[in-house]
Amino acid sequence: MQVKNEDVHGSSPISSLFAHDFWGQDISSANSHKSYRPLTVLTYRLDFLLYGLDAYGYHITNVVVYCFSCVFFYLAAKLWIDQQGSI
Repeated sequence: MQVKNEDVHGSSPISSLFAHDFWGQDISSANSHKSYRPLTVLTYRLDFLLYGLDAYGYHITNVVVYCFSCVFFYLAAKLWIDQQGSI
């Protein structure tokens, strides 16, 4: 299997994540899908550097990010509910 997106396999500078779409094409190009997801591509880039093409590592990263998201949402919701009760 080959990764064609240079933003994922690390052969392009990190700044290119902000100029390219999800598929690695210039966002201003007529051929671009206009799917701008630099944070997602950055996590794929880190996964690729850590795990190569082993899907197991990508799943681990997904679970860790999901857990952080759940904890953050819980804390934000708790803070908001606590503030609503004191008004």
